[in-house]
Amino acid sequence: MKLVWEKFRKNVDGKTCVTGRDRVLLSVSGGPDSMCMLGLFARLARVRRGLELAVVYVDHGLRPAEAVKEKMFVREAGRKLGIPVEVRKAGSLRKMKKAGTEAAARKARYAVLEKVAAERGCSMIATGHNLNDQVETVMLNLLRSTGEDGIAGIPYVRKLPSGIPVIRPLLSIRRYEIMSYLKQRGIRYRIDSSNRKLVFTRNRLRRKVLPLLEDINPGVYEHIGNLAEWNMLRDRYVGGAVRTAAGKITNKCGRNSFKLEINRFIKYNEYLRYKLINYLLISLSGSKRGLYSKFSREITEFASGRGTMIKAGPFECRRRKKYFVISRTGNR
Repeated sequence: MKLVWEKFRKNVDGKTCVTGRDRVLLSVSGGPDSMCMLGLFARLARVRRGLELAVVYVDHGLRPAEAVKEKMFVREAGRKLGIPVEVRKAGSLRKMKKAGTEAAARKARYAVLEKVAAERGCSMIATGHNLNDQVETVMLNLLRSTGEDGIAGIPYVRKLPSGIPVIRPLLSIRRYEIMSYLKQRGIRYRIDSSNRKLVFTRNRLRRKVLPLLEDINPGVYEHIGNLAEWNMLRDRYVGGAVRTAAGKITNKCGRNSFKLEINRFIKYNEYLRYKLINYLLISLSGSKRGLYSKFSREITEFASGRGTMIKAGPFECRRRKKYFVISRTGNR
């Protein structure tokens, strides 16, 4: 399918910037998305001299019988293409169930990918996330978030703690396009049985909710995908303004507190005030992905009024003459 190849080339050149000097680690499970990505990268390597590829299959131990067949399948696919394949284990079933299977598996998978990439000297990691995954993620975030963070989706590029980027060159491609490409190119794949289980919220969205939305508007995937992309561009711009404001009117006072100038703070636009507070709460939490929309709104409203102190979840804000002092007081 020519359209898939063209979209992929556009993304690797314009969005993820893959060059002939890169060594890319491909995360391949044997499913349709990752097998399509493997085929596209193998094709790219034939026309882009110097590009090196490696494959890793991550086994979480969640589906032992299927995993045995998947490992053999991915190894054979790599052998046929002349691409080295590694199999690594990650996490434990008990820990994943305690923390939430999907979230824990994702965290463990990226930790393994980061480690293998460093060992193999890879400059980036590629995953097979596609437009369907993007839309499902936005919908999940909308359901779970109390603020505009809900519009957040999957970025084309995200850096891991070590600084190595994770790229998603299939992010503009629909799943039906991927399936057509696999059929046309004769690329085999395996199906993860857990994708059929409606106990997972993402699967219920995929199988029940999104088909209804597509009946109402056949362009819903493209529309939500565009919304997520524009939202990320806006966040990038606003994030720069927030960091600039933080540098001008805030000071760290102790390990768990920030001091913020009242007169300069209230002169900012209401939205920028909210984003600045949210930025400080995330900084205090030590998490880059904290979701503190509710607490940020509460503190922003307090800071714009005349109260002397407010508690918001694990945070508190006190008014002290010319300053607000925002502190983290709990572990929640």
